[in-house]
Amino acid sequence: MTIILVLLIMTAPLFGAFDYTIPDVILMSTSESMVVSKHHYAAYLLNPAVSSQVRDAHLSLHYTQPYGITGLISGAFISQLKRGDYGFGLTATAFGNELYRENQLIGNLSHEFFDGQLAVGVNLRWNNLAVENYGTINVLGVDAGVQYQIQGGLLMGFAIRNINQPQLNNHAEELPVITQWGISFQPIERFDTYIALIKESWYPLSVRIGVLMRINSILGIHSGFNSNPSVPSFGFTLKRNWISVQYGLQYHFDLGGTHVWGLSIER
Repeated sequence: MTIILVLLIMTAPLFGAFDYTIPDVILMSTSESMVVSKHHYAAYLLNPAVSSQVRDAHLSLHYTQPYGITGLISGAFISQLKRGDYGFGLTATAFGNELYRENQLIGNLSHEFFDGQLAVGVNLRWNNLAVENYGTINVLGVDAGVQYQIQGGLLMGFAIRNINQPQLNNHAEELPVITQWGISFQPIERFDTYIALIKESWYPLSVRIGVLMRINSILGIHSGFNSNPSVPSFGFTLKRNWISVQYGLQYHFDLGGTHVWGLSIER
């Protein structure tokens, strides 16, 4: 496990800093295919336009230990609020250990038009990278996104992460520009399907597929698959009144499984 941890730290620039799996249970267990959504508040982390399309207010905490590696942790505080035609979000994430740590603070603002048929939004990402004996680096990234309701339960959207091409330690590729296109279709009530195409600088196109099934008022099931790398995922939600407990599993065929737990409040 120690060898794997050292390799992760040494090769972090190859994967792009701040580009590990978002530690939200539903986003992770649907393979981050929710580039568009009117049902899951945290999807604004993928497409900033989503926050104005999800009603009510939400607050959640998430925790994971990537690949089960002792000493390596990742967690998030995620919130979202809709008021009128506007949506707001605030998220704080942390990844790493005492030797290497990545922190993010994300602020979101979005607005919907034409009775909710169209929405646009923006995220501001404050990125902080700290490496023991090497100091700390701070940089600001900007995301932008659009979501459009074609008809009924058919949605389409597009988002660009790090649209301002921020540089980390004078290397632009360490905060890569990521373009995301997605579509969502609801063939029947309580069943949502998601398809997303993700293109990150320096990496091949990734196709991501996800499903979200609300079995009843208590149980929800979510699953997904990422083509590059080939990573399946699965999870479930147990909801009682305004409190939800969530669990997700993402399995990497080389590194193993990552378990994610979440607790959320909806009012």
